Amino acid sequence: MGREMRLSLAGPSAPLLVFIAANVALLALTYALSWLPVITVLVDRPVRILLVRNWLPWALALCALVSLLIAAGLSAERRARLLLRHFGVYLAVPLIYVLLWSHPGVRRGELGVLYLWIGLFLAVSASLAVWREIDRWSDGRIGATLACVALAVYLIVAPYYDSTMRTNADEPHYLLVTQSLLRDHDLDLRNNYEERQYRAYYPARLPDRHAIEVGGALYPIRDPGLPVLALVPFALAGRLGVMMEMSLLGAALAWQLFLLLRDLGFRRRVALLAVALAALSHPVLTYTTQIYPSIAAALLFTIALRLMAGEGAARAWRIAGASALLGLLPWLTVRTWPIVIGTGLVLGGSVVLRGRWRAARQAARAGPLELAAAIVPSGLLLGGLVFYHWSLFGVALPNAGYFLIREQQQVAGNPLVGGWGMFFSRSFGLLPYAPIYLLGALGAPALFQRLRAAGAAGAALLLAGGLHLLFIASVEHWHGDWSPASRNLLAGLPLLVAGVAAGLEVVGRLRTTRPLWIGAASLAAAWTTSVSLIVLANPSLLYNSPDRMRRRESSGQLWTFFRERIGVDPGLGFPPVVRIDETPLITTIVWLFALLILIAVGLLAHRDRAWPIERP
Repeated sequence: MGREMRLSLAGPSAPLLVFIAANVALLALTYALSWLPVITVLVDRPVRILLVRNWLPWALALCALVSLLIAAGLSAERRARLLLRHFGVYLAVPLIYVLLWSHPGVRRGELGVLYLWIGLFLAVSASLAVWREIDRWSDGRIGATLACVALAVYLIVAPYYDSTMRTNADEPHYLLVTQSLLRDHDLDLRNNYEERQYRAYYPARLPDRHAIEVGGALYPIRDPGLPVLALVPFALAGRLGVMMEMSLLGAALAWQLFLLLRDLGFRRRVALLAVALAALSHPVLTYTTQIYPSIAAALLFTIALRLMAGEGAARAWRIAGASALLGLLPWLTVRTWPIVIGTGLVLGGSVVLRGRWRAARQAARAGPLELAAAIVPSGLLLGGLVFYHWSLFGVALPNAGYFLIREQQQVAGNPLVGGWGMFFSRSFGLLPYAPIYLLGALGAPALFQRLRAAGAAGAALLLAGGLHLLFIASVEHWHGDWSPASRNLLAGLPLLVAGVAAGLEVVGRLRTTRPLWIGAASLAAAWTTSVSLIVLANPSLLYNSPDRMRRRESSGQLWTFFRERIGVDPGLGFPPVVRIDETPLITTIVWLFALLILIAVGLLAHRDRAWPIERP
């Protein structure tokens, strides 16, 4: 975390020693309480036993560690405030026991909300400390601290989710490929499916096999990147180990997103707030609990953009690094091809048309090293992917498995339905779960201006992010059937987070109506956080199927949950976009009008004024 923190920890002050001793005592007391006979009677179910004896001490210890790391770099006064504020996290312990005592039949989700509140408390407390030190700390330190906080929150959520929700949709198929590589050292999944080797993470019989038969063997359709990435954590700790790896990737994504926003010229406070809101809520927080390549893809895209940003972007090693990351993306998922194409076009163009060259034809002579750096790494990796699929299926195409099953499922969809639905659909869209991303509409004009001034990184973010959104909108299964909402949007997350940051800047520049917009943004943030907390405490609320919803005339699991408890269905404010004839006209018109208002306000806010560019 930096030289200053190492120096502080080398000679701990009295407050730090007292803090450590007090937390050790309270953790010991928390664990001892869970074994008292009166408590043992209350925790009569496996999930309750795990919660009070395992997860609760684990979460409290993580909070103490992160608070200690942050406090070591603060001034004496602010350190004392953070350390004192930290002990509020222990309120979760008596609240959980009181709830168990007063309501013996309390539902698991209600206990889960109290447990996950520990992570929320840590996020708010730590973010407040960083906010106050932001002018004194370096960008790297701020990003690393944000990553530590995010990692702690993710690791608090992971064991709870692992014990309360089985894998769903494509998750068991990804893990089964990993399992086959570890046990059989091959990619033939026939014996793995037939012997139901997936029972540890999917107790029922899998309804289908995501594989193609070739000469008696069953080879996986799924792209190989994630199964290979999961080898070590799965070997060490099974599904939970892979979830913890997803947590590490999510934390790294938060770190790199903050630094990317700084590379694009966003102010520190804006970048911190935008990334904290994104990293600690749906869909990023949700997908650290899922076994999908989306988080890893978003991380590679973000790092590639950072390598293309700044004055040193023309260096050969940075070009080669960006090229290699683009070559890795299709190994993770076929859905990243629009990102690869968009970013690759900008990367290649920025190398060929460098300002010191007068004509493109001079590029080969003027910069052969840079040209080789742009072409060779991605070319080798994509060639390797073609060879991998040729060796399995006899088809010399990248991601050939999806090509071979193209007749078995509809691929192309209506881009109008998908484009509207992936943001506004009641159960499958981004905004009903995380309305904070509406700030992207408010900041769209300012973001476009900023990306124009950001060079190759800005152009790549705009082109690749736009192509990715267009591609997802044009796919029949844009909603990621039976997986949490916005799964397919995650790979293009940098563009969405940049939109949130630009929206926050617009709010800060408004004059007479600023309090109104701050209040609206605060409500959106509160709703985003609350929904994230509720769905993670009750994981079944995350899963919907269009076919089941139509048969049952349901508005989705989350909105049914709200209606049963408060008598109101907030989901009615959003269209149930699955097919175009199911979209109520009135809600569509209202939201379209709201979008136009947000964009218009954004245009007026920066008319005739240049946006501040704050370089790291």
